[in-house]
Amino acid sequence: MTQVITAIVALTMTVGTLMSGQDLMDMMIRLAQVTTERFTLSQIGKSVVMNNAANGGVKLEYRKFHSFIRKNITAGGRDTSKDIWGTFYYLENKTYWKYVFPPRGDEFVVVSAGPDKEWWTADDESWMNFVFPDEFEKYRPKSTADTSSASAVMDKLNQFREEHAEKLNKIKEMLGMDDEGEEEERGDPPT
Repeated sequence: MTQVITAIVALTMTVGTLMSGQDLMDMMIRLAQVTTERFTLSQIGKSVVMNNAANGGVKLEYRKFHSFIRKNITAGGRDTSKDIWGTFYYLENKTYWKYVFPPRGDEFVVVSAGPDKEWWTADDESWMNFVFPDEFEKYRPKSTADTSSASAVMDKLNQFREEHAEKLNKIKEMLGMDDEGEEEERGDPPT
């Protein structure tokens, strides 16, 4: 157990003291935040779908949306009417990026302003209860290869692993792990 704690401390110090390691950790935190936000948006969206169905197809209105979220969604004590970055969610059930929803029907979108806290930018996260028509796709902001991109994070992880392979191998040795990340069988301890 002491060896494991020592290795974890060494790994934390190794990763945390390197600038690229700090950048990598920040990127992983942002990825976790975006992933959490996508899950929360999904929960909110599904709750709105159930609410609309229970009310005979009458769409939830924006003016009732935040109290609805607070009543129906929990998130570890934080105000669930706001995203993980502290901005209120937005519910749109009339038009989205120049696409006008039919007056009858269950089309809507729930939007988070994203990490930059600015509306209608490429880092916004959304949950749509409709299929966005191809001809309207040109009106939406294009995503960039930013911190919310899983492939960008994986590229950084692979780059970090290549740059620090020797240090990481030493840590694996200290932990008694093989290349697959499994603990090696050590047999009986020496007497």
